[in-house]
Amino acid sequence: MGGLFHKLRHSAALLRRLRDRPFREQSVHRWFARDAAGGVGPSSFLPKYEHGYAAKSGLDANDFAGYVRGIIPATATSNEVFGFKLMGWYLQEFLGRLRGTQAFGGGHPDEDLEMLRNAFPQLQFIQIVRHNKVRQAVSKARAAQTGLWKIQEGNSASGEARFDPDLIANCLEDTRREELIWTRFLAGSASSRFWLSMKICPRITPAPSRRCSSS
Repeated sequence: MGGLFHKLRHSAALLRRLRDRPFREQSVHRWFARDAAGGVGPSSFLPKYEHGYAAKSGLDANDFAGYVRGIIPATATSNEVFGFKLMGWYLQEFLGRLRGTQAFGGGHPDEDLEMLRNAFPQLQFIQIVRHNKVRQAVSKARAAQTGLWKIQEGNSASGEARFDPDLIANCLEDTRREELIWTRFLAGSASSRFWLSMKICPRITPAPSRRCSSS
């Protein structure tokens, strides 16, 4: 998973917070969503959610360039940070739509990083990876079987979880492929990239501090 942050002025403090918190599944995204130092951090540019975000912010999701420009001030935090999440599987689609606006430059894939910095000035990247890839694959397989992608009150399973080694193997390959997509894409942005290795902690048992380093 990649996180992109516009005007992230307190990166050192943010990374210390990430390192010192005992994260469980999806807690990283929830923390970004509510913490003023980290920005909003939602899936603002996942097409199926854009119309909802646009409606809340008084924007036109059909005007993608206008939506990109407008969603930043509409949802930035009080310290002027705008954050959003991008998964590797729709990174190229997002970049293609951004190129298609011709509003931020970047007419060629080689210019994508420059285009992103034009669209989101003072842009910084945070790449979040799971330390235990097998557990991540098992978690994804279980979610695919039950329909429970988020564990929260009111959600109920649509299917039964069962051991399926083929599904787990496919999920493991998907995880590796997505991480490779981000690793390759961010290879040219070392000056504004941070890497966070996340160990999933049990609900009750405390865990040691996390490792976080700048690339």
